[in-house]
Amino acid sequence: MTSRTALLNSLTFLGTSSGVPTPFRNVSGSCLSFTDGGVWLFDCGEGTQHQLQKASNVSAGKVQRIFVTHMHGDHCYGLPGFMCSMSMHWQRPGIVAPPSEYEAFFANPQADPEDYTGPWYHDWFSKESQYLELVGPQGLGEFLRTVLRTSEAGFGYKYRVTELRERPTDMPDHISVGSESTENLFTHEANPQYLYPDKKGQYHVLAPGPDTSGVEVKACKLGHRVFCLGYAVTEATSPGALDMAKVAQLGVPKGPLLGKLKGGEPVTFTPAAKGEAQAEITVSPSDCVGDPVPGRTILMLGDTCESSLCHGIAQGCDFLIHEATFDDANEHLALPRGHSTSRMAGKFAKKLEAKNLILTHFSARFPPIHKDPEPIERLIAQAAEEVDPQRTVVHAAEDFRVFDLSRKAAAKAKGKK
Repeated sequence: MTSRTALLNSLTFLGTSSGVPTPFRNVSGSCLSFTDGGVWLFDCGEGTQHQLQKASNVSAGKVQRIFVTHMHGDHCYGLPGFMCSMSMHWQRPGIVAPPSEYEAFFANPQADPEDYTGPWYHDWFSKESQYLELVGPQGLGEFLRTVLRTSEAGFGYKYRVTELRERPTDMPDHISVGSESTENLFTHEANPQYLYPDKKGQYHVLAPGPDTSGVEVKACKLGHRVFCLGYAVTEATSPGALDMAKVAQLGVPKGPLLGKLKGGEPVTFTPAAKGEAQAEITVSPSDCVGDPVPGRTILMLGDTCESSLCHGIAQGCDFLIHEATFDDANEHLALPRGHSTSRMAGKFAKKLEAKNLILTHFSARFPPIHKDPEPIERLIAQAAEEVDPQRTVVHAAEDFRVFDLSRKAAAKAKGKK
């Protein structure tokens, strides 16, 4: 598997309503897309697959990973249906050969599938991953296993659940990943994994590597009525820019050598010149390539009224997606229900030193902007009163609103400040 570099490309909101859908907002769901074509789904409330069909810039067929913040229905009830629908359009990527027993049995065109007693074969889910990967809190595996088994759902690919669990009191401080066999329980599920936090309360969900396009994911617990998570996604570091003036001065010819230099490799070549033969010279990346550009971080929070552990995984993040279920007039409802006001979101964004705050998860009492802009503008204003306007820009999400997260968009926004 070759190493690929993935950068943040766009964030598409599929559902921005709290608790229940409204005629203009679906319940929670959003898609984060990368420059390498991958799409990660965060939460999958009821109706998310319908929202994906309506979205213009993301496709269900591109979803590689699904992250669930917590097990309240408005964040996960759409998962079983979405996974079954994915199977109807899923095509074998053809990466691995089937086991010999399976291949030999079905080589006979008269073979009856009901007579097959060997291991069932499941192809890789995609060219990047053997399984459809799902990450979420304890209970996610049991939820999917129960619904898919009792509804007799069947599909060709396998999925794997990684559950983020709270640490037992007798567990040592190191990160622990365990698994339990689901063999003979449910043929579509690979053995689940269980991940526990380190002593700082951080879950190390994905380490940068070829299978993640260099993207890193950490998580932490949020304050809510049930166990709830926030996910910090950090893109890969980008190579520095080529200084074309220095490239010309050093005589590096255009073509593949420039790509090697940008990728961090020294190059050796013979300068093009008339007359006498030229000696080979070697040019190092440090001679003409700028410093690497650190990857940016987007923090995707579930429902929360307290998120202090996120400081350890996303301080200074580029994008903070934070719930704003209530406004100042309904502040008394927020804490008892484990939710936040927009002002609370603004205060947290200031402490986190986030560059962008995107409000979402609005109560049904707030109409969409196209119907009546004043309520949402009020939420934005209340959050904006708490942030440093020179550091943080406040936005409001709406269903199907797309935020351009590309480097080009970031540079353009920086130039306007």
